[in-house]
Amino acid sequence: MEFDTVYPEQLHKRMLKVGFNIDSEIDLLHRKYKDPNKILDKLLCLDAQLYMNLGRSSTKTERVEVKKESRKIYRAIKKIDPKLGDLFLVHQDK
Repeated sequence: MEFDTVYPEQLHKRMLKVGFNIDSEIDLLHRKYKDPNKILDKLLCLDAQLYMNLGRSSTKTERVEVKKESRKIYRAIKKIDPKLGDLFLVHQDK
């Protein structure tokens, strides 16, 4: 299995643009990839990127916003793999 470095780089560039939207990114993934495992990989990459963009100086509002966006990603994961999606959602609530 090879690691896809193209998507994270493209994602980073899109996230820097004004108007980046998690819902649009999730829709893009579903249109671009047909393999459910690839979509899951990209969704997890998106989630990781959100948290990597947080820093020590991030405000509480920024952290709460990332958590909300993360929930959207976990709900998208749940549509593909219900068990995995539920696991992420339950764990996030702890």
